[in-house]
Amino acid sequence: MKTPSGRVVEKVTFNVSREYVREPNEGLYPSGGYVFRETDGVTITSDSWSSLVVAVSAYRVRRKLAPGAPWEEICNQYCASRPHVCSQVWGDRRQPEFNGTTATVISWLADMRAKKNSKELVYVSASEAKTRAAICAKCPMRFEWPSCKSCNKPVEAQRWKCLQGGSKAGMGLGACAKFKVDLDVAVSLDVDYVSSAGVPDVPAACWKI
Repeated sequence: MKTPSGRVVEKVTFNVSREYVREPNEGLYPSGGYVFRETDGVTITSDSWSSLVVAVSAYRVRRKLAPGAPWEEICNQYCASRPHVCSQVWGDRRQPEFNGTTATVISWLADMRAKKNSKELVYVSASEAKTRAAICAKCPMRFEWPSCKSCNKPVEAQRWKCLQGGSKAGMGLGACAKFKVDLDVAVSLDVDYVSSAGVPDVPAACWKI
């Protein structure tokens, strides 16, 4: 669209159902800062998500614009291009079943590395891994991990070891709270090392069912 001055403004949209809308992870400082671009082309910045909502609302009042839904619009705009740092499902914080999941994911990843060392891992094609990664990126069961800096390096080392010979399409996805696997690795594996059989409430779009 164009502003009255003729400037072209790209409108950012988030074309998935409300079920999958996510909020930015409040534990991470957002790349580029707390920023929102209004439809008139003005960029609004602040020092936190909550104060950014206030700033957007105040700007709309001054410019006599429709009040809209500032927080939802901020989430849509930010998370559309950065789903890997928007691990929380709209309106929720971490779900109860996320608690204690990290240790299980670490155990699964170690098991996959052991299978890699014994040359048991089989991989899907790069295109299939990419398709799976796209599904996981929108799934409400996905969450960001590891959450501590001290864990990042050993986890990354495990991932890269497992993915030698496989696709890197899943890098940055995190983990799955439903199947308790590292998604960066899981989307590239041909063998179903964690069966979906008997697992309740799996999202309909999941590639594992």
